[in-house]
Amino acid sequence: MEQQSASESVQEIVSSKEKEIAAMKQRWVSKGVRNLVKDRKYHLKNYPNVIVGNELVEWLIKNGEAGTLEKAVALGQSLMDNEDLHHVTNDHPFKNEQLFYRFAEDDPEWQKASSVQDSDLKDFEAHCQKGGKVCKTNCDKHCHAVHGYDVVAYFTDAKPMKGKKEFSHQWNDGTWLFASQEHLDMFKADPEKYAPQYGGYCAWAVNLGTTADISANAWKIVDGKLYLNYNKIIKKVWQTVPNTIERADGNWPDMLKKAETK
Repeated sequence: MEQQSASESVQEIVSSKEKEIAAMKQRWVSKGVRNLVKDRKYHLKNYPNVIVGNELVEWLIKNGEAGTLEKAVALGQSLMDNEDLHHVTNDHPFKNEQLFYRFAEDDPEWQKASSVQDSDLKDFEAHCQKGGKVCKTNCDKHCHAVHGYDVVAYFTDAKPMKGKKEFSHQWNDGTWLFASQEHLDMFKADPEKYAPQYGGYCAWAVNLGTTADISANAWKIVDGKLYLNYNKIIKKVWQTVPNTIERADGNWPDMLKKAETK
C-alpha cells in the first residue's frame, strides 16, 4: 500500500507538470506563437513546420512570457526537456540562434516520452538492483562505461555519440570510449568534469537509495554535471520531482562506501 501511494504521488507530480506545460502552450497559441511555425530551407534542404530559436526567444520576451533573454532560453530548454520541442536534427539544446526547432505536435516521427504510467514505475522497480553490488563505475558486460558512449560529446555536441575502441581510457574501474582523440584528451585532462554523476548509474534510482542501469539517450546536464537515467520516462520523473539531485548526492557516498566494504 505504501509503495502504491508513492507511485501515485510521483504520477501526480508529473501529471501536474504536464498540465502546466500544456496550459502554457495553449496560452502561447492564443497569443499567436503558431505564426512563427513555417516551412524553411537551409542548404537546399526543406524543413517543414519549424520555428527558429532566436525568433521564439524574441516572441517570448515581446509577449510577456519571459522577462529576460536568459529566462526565454531557459523556457525553450524546459520544453525540450519535456520533449515538447526538439532540434530538427537533435544536434543542439535550445539556443538564441538561427537554429531550427519543431514542436512535438508538428512532427509525427518524433518519439515523445509518453505520460508516466504505474506500469512504467513497476518496470523500473523490477530493474533496480536493491542491495546489489555497487561499483565505482557502472559498466556493461564489456567493461565499458555508459555502454560505450562518449561522455565528452554530451558537453561538446549536446547529444549521445558512440565511442570507438581506438580512443579508450581506463579510469575509475571502467573503460571509457570516445569518438575522437580530442575528446579522449579532454577527458584525461579532467575526468571528473565529464564523467556522469553517481558512477553512471541511474540518477532517479540513486535518489531512491538503489541503483539501476541507464539509457545513453536519457541524459541531462545540470549546473555543468552530467546525469543519466534508466530511460526517457524515468528521466521525466527525475527532473519533475523536486530535490532528486540533493537526495542522490546525499545517498551516493554511503552507497559507495558500503559497497567498498563488502
